[in-house]
Amino acid sequence: MNDQQLGYQICNEEWSEDQEEDPNNPHIQRTSYSRSVVINDRIYIFTNLSENISSPLKIIDLNLKRLFPIQFKKFGPTTTRINYSISNYKHKVYFYGGLNENSKILETMDEFDATTYKFQQVKYRLDFKPKGRQAHCSIAIDQYNMFIIGGSYSDNLIDPQPIPADEMILNFDMDASTFQQITIKPTETSDAIPNNLVYHSVFRLDAINLGILWYEYEAINNQDENKRRLMRSTIYNITKYTWRDINLIGNDLPIFRFGHSILTYYSKERLADRILILGGIDYSDPTNKQNEFVVQDLDFQLSQKFEQSGSGSLSTEKKQSNLKQFAEDSELSEQQSSQNAGGTSGAKKKKNKKKSSQNTGIQD
Repeated sequence: MNDQQLGYQICNEEWSEDQEEDPNNPHIQRTSYSRSVVINDRIYIFTNLSENISSPLKIIDLNLKRLFPIQFKKFGPTTTRINYSISNYKHKVYFYGGLNENSKILETMDEFDATTYKFQQVKYRLDFKPKGRQAHCSIAIDQYNMFIIGGSYSDNLIDPQPIPADEMILNFDMDASTFQQITIKPTETSDAIPNNLVYHSVFRLDAINLGILWYEYEAINNQDENKRRLMRSTIYNITKYTWRDINLIGNDLPIFRFGHSILTYYSKERLADRILILGGIDYSDPTNKQNEFVVQDLDFQLSQKFEQSGSGSLSTEKKQSNLKQFAEDSELSEQQSSQNAGGTSGAKKKKNKKKSSQNTGIQD
C-alpha cells in the first residue's frame, strides 16, 4: 500500500464499497472509548478491557481494508480496566493502570503479544511500586524504557485532579520490570510544565523529543461559571528536561475528546510529520453522532533547529497526500535511541543480552 492510498482511506473513511452491508467494515464498527497501536500494516484497536468481553480487540488490516474482531476464549485480559495507557515496542503491547469495574484505580500492568494473541500480567521486581493512576498515557522510548506520563490518583471520570509535577513521569524498564521516578528539572529556558496532564496523548517526535496534546480550561465569563476546554500542544525534551509550547494553527482546531487515540506517521528522516486523532467523545456535545467516528488530521511542521529557534507549529489544515506509512519495525536506531535515553533520570543504556524465561518479568 502506498502512502497516498493510506492517507486517502484514513482521511475520507473509504473502507469498502458496501459500507452499510459489510459487518466487518471499519467505517461502521465504532466505539466511544478505544486505545490503538500500529504494528506493521495493522491497527490494533483495544476497547474496555474485560474478562467478560469476548472481543476486546479489533484489528484493521490496511492492505485488505477489513476489520477483524478477535475472540479470546483463553489468555484474554487479566482484569477489567478502562482509562488505561497503551504503548508498544514491536509486537509487545503494554497496558498500565486505569480503573476496574468497581472504580478502583489499578497499579497492575498487562502485556499482549501480537504474535501469539495472548495477554499476560507483568510481574514487577524490586521494592518501588508507584501508586496506580488513570487518565494517563505512556510511550516506549526504546526496547528498555517506557515513559508513563501524567494522569490522576483520583477515581473521578470527569475532571480528575492531575498528579503532582514531581510524580508526573515514571520510567518502566521493560527488560527488568522495574519502575523509577523521572525527575523533572525545570530550567529558565523551559516553558511552564503543563498543568492538566489528564486525558492527554503523547507521540514520539524524534530521538529526544516527545509531543504531548493536552487541554486546559478557559473561562467564558468573569464569574468562571462556564468553562471551555482548549487543546494545547507541548514538547518535552527527555534529555534536557525542558518543555516547549507549540502553537496550534488553522481553521479546524482539534477539540478535546474523552477516550480518543492517536496514530503517528513519520517521514524518511524519522520525524513525526502527521498525527491522526481517532474517535472519542466531545464533552461539549456528547450526543453528536460525529463522535462515533471522528478523524482529525494534524500536519506537524517543526523546524529542525527547534532547540535554537524555539519555533514550530501544529497545522490543522487537512491534507490527503504525502502520508508516510508508519511501520513499527522502522524505529529509531538502537544506538541513537539508547544514547539519548541514557541522558534521562532513571532511563538506562544497556547492552543487548540474551533473555531467558527467568528474567522476562512476565508471570507464567
